[in-house]
Amino acid sequence: MFKLEEKEVILDAIDRKILKYLANNSRSSYKTMAKKIGISETTVKNRIVKLINNKVIKKFTIKIDFRKIGQSVGWILKLVVDPFKIQEIVEKLSSFDNIVSIYEGAGIENLIVKGYLKNMTEINQFLKNIIYSFKGVNEAKLEILINEIK
Repeated sequence: MFKLEEKEVILDAIDRKILKYLANNSRSSYKTMAKKIGISETTVKNRIVKLINNKVIKKFTIKIDFRKIGQSVGWILKLVVDPFKIQEIVEKLSSFDNIVSIYEGAGIENLIVKGYLKNMTEINQFLKNIIYSFKGVNEAKLEILINEIK
């Protein structure tokens, strides 16, 4: 079954300023944002509620420094997966705390996974014991992240 395309939400300059501000500091109060952006606190609150209701804002989250918790090696895994197994593999991968994002792609590597582990030994074990055990994973290409820029 095909998913119907959702209606595009039109954003004005104020919406864009709010989104940019939230992207950098989602813990900020309405009052602080209002002062920085130059609008009223009520306007900030109403705009954020509208952005949430229109599903422009999916969730408020945090950015973890994985090095501080012993997960010092960032990686991206590009998987070639049987299209009929993607959902099953995504569900399995979603259960791992060390995986921070999963994307479905349109290229040969149709599943892209980003995560963090302690060291190369852990990555090797993760590949051998977890990834290669999934039925439907035909190929895996590993990229090691050396520096997060943005």
